[in-house]
Amino acid sequence: MAPTVVVVPQSGYINRLQAIASAAVLADELETDWSVVWRPSSVAPATATQVFDESVVERRFRSEHEISESFGVDLDHIPLYLSEDRNNAVVYLRGHDRGEQAFMEDLRARLRDHSSLRCLVILAGGKFDLLSPERSAEAVARRCNFYRGLRFVPAMEERVDTLTQGRSPYVGLHLRYTDRSLDSPSRKAISQAVVRLAGTEETSHIFVAADSLTARDLWTTRLRSCGLEPWFQNLASIDRASEAAVVDAMTDWRILTRARAVAYFRESSFGEEAAVASGAFGVSVGIRASRGRLFSNRARYHWSNLVTYPRRHWLS
Repeated sequence: MAPTVVVVPQSGYINRLQAIASAAVLADELETDWSVVWRPSSVAPATATQVFDESVVERRFRSEHEISESFGVDLDHIPLYLSEDRNNAVVYLRGHDRGEQAFMEDLRARLRDHSSLRCLVILAGGKFDLLSPERSAEAVARRCNFYRGLRFVPAMEERVDTLTQGRSPYVGLHLRYTDRSLDSPSRKAISQAVVRLAGTEETSHIFVAADSLTARDLWTTRLRSCGLEPWFQNLASIDRASEAAVVDAMTDWRILTRARAVAYFRESSFGEEAAVASGAFGVSVGIRASRGRLFSNRARYHWSNLVTYPRRHWLS
């Protein structure tokens, strides 16, 4: 018998989805059962029942107490990297700064050599794949298939249906500036990518999702000047750290997954995984910042820190 897979997803909501999808795919390959232990955090404060359909929560989600009782696991003390608790026949995987993918070969060997293992606990905030690199066509297809069968809370599903019903086919654009500003591509690169993608997909309709209202409104205007027809989910505010905002944020993501293709910042898991779930990852565009742009972004960041240091530290 292969060990039961228990995933403890970390970080933001999409990083958590990546970890859950990856663990479910891994369990499927091992022909074993899998469960999720959902721990709300400051960047993902919602509970599992606020994100997923009740049927999913009942079938797949378990409490920390249940996992501890079943396997002797203490989730507050999971060691880094790949390790084993032989007394309880449990293997732990916590990639941390190295990521989970770096341990797939060693994990495969450990699973092969230890047939008596009862549980594999994975603490992850991202994607991994036991059979191939996590961005390979095969790994992407496996995660896409998982997402297509995943149900979210009815309020979210109903809002997505309402906003997309009757609309012309569209391309998605995801903008990530707040915590990825140093990696953000230039406006020119973004415009060129969206215009090219719209032409390839033969549509002028662009769904815009952004992490700030300012960025959303700026790009709505800019895309109109390019002859395109942008639209968006009409939100009064965007606060991803708010417990109540999970439906807003995940609705944006779900609308992106229905696009013909997605243009997104290459370093953004939100945009990348929307492209994966859409089934159009191969034709979507992850927009990279040029080397010059990266240098300029970082120079401005460090200069801003330098000139504001006295006010922040001496005049407060």
